[in-house]
Amino acid sequence: MKNYFIYNPVSGSKSARNQFLESLSQVDADYELIETSKSGDGGDFAKYIAQSASRTGEKARIFACGGDGTVNEVINGAIGFDNVEMGVIPLGTGNDTIRNFADKEDFLNVPEYIKGKSVPCDTIKYKSFAGGEERSGHCINMFNIGLDCNVVDLTEKVKKVPLITGSMSYLVSVFLKFVEKKGTSLRIEYDDGTVYDDKLLLISIGNGSYCGGGIKGLPLAILNDGLMDASLVKNVTRRQFLKLFPLYSKGTHLSHKLVTEDKILEYKQCESMSITSNEGIIKVCVDGEIFLSEKLELKMAPASFKFIVPDVK
Repeated sequence: MKNYFIYNPVSGSKSARNQFLESLSQVDADYELIETSKSGDGGDFAKYIAQSASRTGEKARIFACGGDGTVNEVINGAIGFDNVEMGVIPLGTGNDTIRNFADKEDFLNVPEYIKGKSVPCDTIKYKSFAGGEERSGHCINMFNIGLDCNVVDLTEKVKKVPLITGSMSYLVSVFLKFVEKKGTSLRIEYDDGTVYDDKLLLISIGNGSYCGGGIKGLPLAILNDGLMDASLVKNVTRRQFLKLFPLYSKGTHLSHKLVTEDKILEYKQCESMSITSNEGIIKVCVDGEIFLSEKLELKMAPASFKFIVPDVK
């Protein structure tokens, strides 16, 4: 079995990239390092490797070395090939996908990590429609619409400000967008027939629990339970949001009276759902990457790929 490391050389910090390359040099196994140079390369390389391995009957392990966007590209490129296992070397700012499994350092210890076994993992298969065009793919971690998506968009700009990096850039962006407090109006239809049709502050739909570099907005999410978790925060006041956000960040908010009594947040688990904008084009963030949409259709794809997990003793 050969190991392929699809490496984004501009992702995250220089120190994280150097740590990875030093660790990779100590690997005593058959491997190939492949660098990306532009958006989309990760998916193209992963698909080529998976197709080649499928033709020869060999097994391949593909590691996405970068941020959550690189992970999403690689997953979408190699998904559907039974002879492929996929892993992650977390080099980005958020690294939210791997937070569902183990500590970041366990993934960065490459010689040990590649000895780990794989486990079946779900994805959320989506179709997006905008301006007569259709976009489709798989989400491994989370969709964000509304405040969360706008925060991700702003975070990319804030990260360029000196001395503001990592999770701090996300928190600064949360504050700035919170002051603006611009929500969106959506029609959300769940597979049990429930409908929400009104203005809201944000909605997160995930296979995993985390976004924004460790914000545990979907605390009940499990990556292989066959269900997606949806958290809908209604168009709340700034005071309510300030009360809820610290608990929301830690994933302890579902038992707070603002949720249980005041019902400012709706939390559901389902196998499929659709989201239609009442305002035309909206921004959608999937695993850290942003695109435009008018309607989004989501459906679970259970056990759709094999994920390599560190062997933590």
